[in-house]
Amino acid sequence: MRIVCVGMIPLLIIVLFGHQKCFEPASTTNSEFIPALISARSADKLIEPKERSFSRDRKAFARLLGSIARDMTKVQVLQILGKPDDIRKDDDAEVKSDPNCKEIWCFGTTGHLRFPTLGCVYFDVRNQVQFVFGGEGNPPPPSLFTEKELENLLSMMDRGPNFNLISGSDPMWAIRLVNTLQPLGKVRALAAIEEFDRVAPFWPKFSTDLIYVLRILFDVPGDRGYMPPVWSEITSEIAPVPPRDHRRIPRFPVLIVGDIPLDLMLELSLRGAPPSLAKNISAYRMRASLRANPLRPTTEPFQIYSEFRKSYRWLYASDAEFRRGTELIKKQLLLVLGTVYRGDLETVPLTRAVRWDSERSIYTFTDGRILPGSSRLHLDQR
Repeated sequence: MRIVCVGMIPLLIIVLFGHQKCFEPASTTNSEFIPALISARSADKLIEPKERSFSRDRKAFARLLGSIARDMTKVQVLQILGKPDDIRKDDDAEVKSDPNCKEIWCFGTTGHLRFPTLGCVYFDVRNQVQFVFGGEGNPPPPSLFTEKELENLLSMMDRGPNFNLISGSDPMWAIRLVNTLQPLGKVRALAAIEEFDRVAPFWPKFSTDLIYVLRILFDVPGDRGYMPPVWSEITSEIAPVPPRDHRRIPRFPVLIVGDIPLDLMLELSLRGAPPSLAKNISAYRMRASLRANPLRPTTEPFQIYSEFRKSYRWLYASDAEFRRGTELIKKQLLLVLGTVYRGDLETVPLTRAVRWDSERSIYTFTDGRILPGSSRLHLDQR
């Protein structure tokens, strides 16, 4: 999928600063006390991240993050928040992509480049605060999750700063996430996604991944037979074009076949900011019903590709677009099938004997074996 954003970055920066609350520094600090008098020269030595040996109070830490103001120095931030759990620097993708960003302090991580489950602070080339994420809004009440449960859920939602939409969506990630959220029930599932949106920095915040997940996690409304379009108000160009009768693909651009969710989107050009995850969460909270059962992919997955070619040619405007569409579907199916098959789906026997292992969230052969050398992409359940 290729996304072109017309004039989006300036708009996003304006919107972000329009919603960032800036306060005077808090009089209290994080429980990991930092002396008030620290020289700028020694600050860099003090902020080297280390493995966490304590758990922060999420609500209290959100208040501290909310007190971080633009243009504060590293020393000031250090005095308020304590040492970060991870620092992303110019060798890391999200810092490299912004010439005005020098580094990002991440809090609530479990390792380098892992998701900052409590929030983060961006510093510019002057070593002053550029952006703050995680200081707005309210975390979910402690009665809904333990801190460890919430950390695990937020980490699972993250696709990582190096995720490239051009490579296509990953159904395995969506299946695992939906099957983790569905047993939580509607209230807890939406609260977890909402907390992700509250603390998420740039790299996942403006992705449509979790909007797609909501379209899988919830049932199609019975009264009209389709979900509201994702792109209706902001799209200037989209391929393939959504069907006029939305009921033909009610979750567009998601298509669920044999309980395997597939992303149909090839190309999208935006006039402004992407759709709001927060608005989607609000809409699902008010009107939608959680799916009754987890996803359980079919025991006949090898038939999906050939059936798609036969059944969905009508969706594409040209033969060339259809070829691109089938290649995208093939790529996604091979991600799902990578533990049992790595060949060409054009020639695979349609009756190959496999089963879905719900405990491991992978396909296996009927005796439970998988292909040797199955990568972390197939086995990782972050």
